[in-house]
Amino acid sequence: MHSLTPEDDVREGEIAHSDAPVWILGGGKTAMDTARAVITGFPGREVNMLAGSGTYFINRDRSFPSGHRRWWAGKRGYLTFRDLAMRFDGNNQHEVMGWFRDSGICLSVTPQAKHFLFGQLSPREARTIKDGLNHLVMDHLVDVVDSDDRVEMRMRSGSVRAIEPGSWLVNCSGHFFHRDPVPYSPYTSGDGRVASVSPRSTIALLASFNGYFLSHLLMLDKLDEVPLYVLDGDQLARQDRDAWACALVALHLHNLAVMLDEVPREVFAGNGLDFERWFPPARQLLTNVQFAREHQRVREHTAASLDRVRDVHQVRCGPLNAPALSAPG
Repeated sequence: MHSLTPEDDVREGEIAHSDAPVWILGGGKTAMDTARAVITGFPGREVNMLAGSGTYFINRDRSFPSGHRRWWAGKRGYLTFRDLAMRFDGNNQHEVMGWFRDSGICLSVTPQAKHFLFGQLSPREARTIKDGLNHLVMDHLVDVVDSDDRVEMRMRSGSVRAIEPGSWLVNCSGHFFHRDPVPYSPYTSGDGRVASVSPRSTIALLASFNGYFLSHLLMLDKLDEVPLYVLDGDQLARQDRDAWACALVALHLHNLAVMLDEVPREVFAGNGLDFERWFPPARQLLTNVQFAREHQRVREHTAASLDRVRDVHQVRCGPLNAPALSAPG
């Protein structure tokens, strides 16, 4: 058998000149993109997926409608995340993520879908993948064994599946969490003169948002003054993926609400990362007005939720200078 990772382009090289079956290992966004690339690039080729526990995705057509539908269709990102954050009380993550999965905002390729990692997929992409897969197996790979002229995949469940010799296995699992934690580093030094972007001390949903807002706070000489909450997302995700997803959304909205009162409006106006920019100006204005009216209520609720996350999961989650969070761990 042949083993690859997504860093190797599956549309070229040896795999592209082979007609042996392809097994995609994983069920997240990387796996879906890889499966779609093989299915559309090599029509008729056998493509299979070992999808683990399954992953569900934000429906891209629902969140980011195209063409004239931008004026009236879809659910704006602020409303999606606000509804999730306001349902989360710090310890009801499985209930909240169950609501989110079944609310019509999300979709999945697999018959079961346990995890959410903030990926997006369109219904058309999902149909292409579903229709193009020869076999979809809901299990986790432990090892591939070559013995007695047979190649077998051995699963976590204990089952064994023979595969055709010469098959290609593309490992798309574990890109998020199957690695050693990076060393802890606070998002700012004690004197506020250094900013650091790290999953161990995150202030926002994505690293790009961390970099944008931390840079502005640094240049405004407010990096160590604005009372942001931080989250050790790496440690929380290793405990509970649902708690991690809920806490990240709550953290993101909480810190946006804090910064709305602390930084010039130009910081928000110049944020090219803002998801709301997909929509026409009128809908962006509606979001801005709603957030301005609600931000104090959102800030209070999310602070209470995040404090409870810290107490329940015993992870770094709260103000950077809180005594319980001051020692690296």
